[in-house]
Amino acid sequence: MVKPLKLLLLLSTVLATFGGTAAHAGDTAKSARPVAVVEVSKIYKRRCKRCHGATGRGDGPAASKLKPRPTDWRKLGPISDTALFEIIWEGGKAVGKSKRMPGHKKKLTRLEGQALVKLVRDLAKATD
Repeated sequence: MVKPLKLLLLLSTVLATFGGTAAHAGDTAKSARPVAVVEVSKIYKRRCKRCHGATGRGDGPAASKLKPRPTDWRKLGPISDTALFEIIWEGGKAVGKSKRMPGHKKKLTRLEGQALVKLVRDLAKATD
């Protein structure tokens, strides 16, 4: 399990990477400010943790009831950041993946979605 300090360090890289301006002209004014580490953590807890688990291993409290099981991010394989963003943004069904994976484009800004991609990558690299 990833220790809290290590998780905080991983989350801090999100801020360093995505601390710029809005990624899409159609985004709201809210997205023009940096996505803070605390915000990304809250988004993850609200939108991802229930299925993907606290550290992205696909072992969240709802995971055992889902078929197919949520992805363990350590086993993502060769997938581009763009493709991963599309899964988060549009949902699994829209990109030929699991229909259980909901899209979040109505709940997140594009910048927040991109920050989640970075978080997923960081959690996938973390070791126990």
